[in-house]
Amino acid sequence: FGNAGQPIYSGAPFAALQNVIPVSINFGFPISPFATNITERNLAFLDQRAALDWVFGGDLSRVTIFGQSAGGYGVDIWLTGVWPNDEVPFHAAIMQSGT
Repeated sequence: FGNAGQPIYSGAPFAALQNVIPVSINFGFPISPFATNITERNLAFLDQRAALDWVFGGDLSRVTIFGQSAGGYGVDIWLTGVWPNDEVPFHAAIMQSGT
């Protein structure tokens, strides 16, 4: 299993070349971390939402989410899931290799 602390996920090279501030997070990974119903206990999305609320003070106009592999699947759920008030805490999304 990978984690956000691995050198391959460092955002430093990207930040040096672009006008961005990469933020990598780890999220809970229970047996069923990605439930499609937000009312279910869902540690992965609770962790991701907490991180999104923290990044830039939750200013969704400044946040693009990106997910690779299982993270890509998470981005897909963020885009297609049912959320309270139809509100998602980002303005753009990138999926890579969603499983």
